[in-house]
Amino acid sequence: MSVNPKPRARRRAVGLRDRSRTAALSLSAEFQLFRRLFEYTRPYRGRLVLSWLATAGYAAAGSLILLQVKPVFDKALALGVDVGRLSLIILALYIIKGACSYFSTTLVADAGQRAVTDLRNRLYKHILNQSFAFLGRSTTGSLMSHITTDVEKIQAAVSELAGDLLKEGLTVLGFLCVLFYLDWRLATLSLVQIEHPGDPNLQKRLGDMEGLVEVGDEMRQPGQRPGEPLVIGHR
Repeated sequence: MSVNPKPRARRRAVGLRDRSRTAALSLSAEFQLFRRLFEYTRPYRGRLVLSWLATAGYAAAGSLILLQVKPVFDKALALGVDVGRLSLIILALYIIKGACSYFSTTLVADAGQRAVTDLRNRLYKHILNQSFAFLGRSTTGSLMSHITTDVEKIQAAVSELAGDLLKEGLTVLGFLCVLFYLDWRLATLSLVQIEHPGDPNLQKRLGDMEGLVEVGDEMRQPGQRPGEPLVIGHR
């Protein structure tokens, strides 16, 4: 007796559609909540803009430091030229990167703390304007928890996580720009040809490497430690 696969496929499609709809609604609700929280930073948009500019400077300085790797190897180490100039450039870039990181973290934390202070004052005023029935139903501990713990979580999300996400995202974007500037063909190939750890070809190559390591261990002379290079022939 054969089982018709159509009802099973239909149920799977309906379940997938329901999960997609639920995820879309959850994402929309979180976006609306973030917009509502972001409105509290309106009086401090100047600090946020300055912190974003400092974040962009941090990412640009990190990308320029990465760009100095090629002249360091090609000129300073290989030919021994431009050592002083490259040293000064790298030192200046690190100073700029550190200063931008400081101002970015300080300004976004300051704006986030000021916005959270306004939110906490507004919440406290809202609780004071509630009726005696509400204050009688709610315990003091739960109200204090909402004022302190919940608002601190919002502060961490608004000031710390958002700033770190922007900083690291711009840094990765800057590194990608440097890679494409140096060699866009190799950068594109490396992004397209990334192999998954479960790829059979990658697993086969890893197995071959393990076999080579085992052969190398067998060829090692008596008394030679595994970390030492192989010595073939007589010294």
